[in-house]
Amino acid sequence: LSQPFMTSVSVLVLKTLILTLIIANSVDGEDQDNPLGIPAGLTNPVIVGQFMALFITVMTQDDVVTSLKLLHEGYGSDLELAFPLSNKNRWRMAVFLSMTIGLLGLVVTFML
Repeated sequence: LSQPFMTSVSVLVLKTLILTLIIANSVDGEDQDNPLGIPAGLTNPVIVGQFMALFITVMTQDDVVTSLKLLHEGYGSDLELAFPLSNKNRWRMAVFLSMTIGLLGLVVTFML
């Protein structure tokens, strides 16, 4: 296994661990009715503002945006020329993991 591969796996594991710990810390196990502490009875302008903020957050989340861009462009032969050890399955795994970490980050952002 190469050093760049091990470095990227280490970063992936560290990011996942940090985001998981933040989620675990944010959930209130004592409040069974509302464990996430989401306020009820908000006015319409607040709800619209929250959805706008969520949309802006998704559009500025680098991992999700980059993954969507890569999915749109697809796996091309130019990647094989630039990276001789690459293949389509490795590319798919990288895009999937990047998207997963980005979505986990959005979940954490929503919960905070």
